[in-house]
Amino acid sequence: MYCYLPGVFEYEFQDIFLLPLDTGPNRLILQPGEVDAVLELDVEEGIRLFSARMASVKGVLTAGTGEECLATVGPADFVPCIDSYYLKLLMLTQRYARGERDALAI
Repeated sequence: MYCYLPGVFEYEFQDIFLLPLDTGPNRLILQPGEVDAVLELDVEEGIRLFSARMASVKGVLTAGTGEECLATVGPADFVPCIDSYYLKLLMLTQRYARGERDALAI
């Protein structure tokens, strides 16, 4: 358990795995109750979104049924975090895509 601010506790482990796909996310089987949907967005746009250089971005939202739709999302559409978690994750993803494999940890 982590306490980032008084009264804000984190009770979960967060492991992230990068999964390069030759197909779209509609081929994934999402576990009901754990994952509602998958959002595919450009990494560069995500970095701009979470560094407050853009108010929203467009992406493809794939539901557990495999149905896809275009979605416009902003930071408020994500689970709140106070440690720039999404920005850090996207920056590490950017580094990985560039071929950097050392010290990829948050």
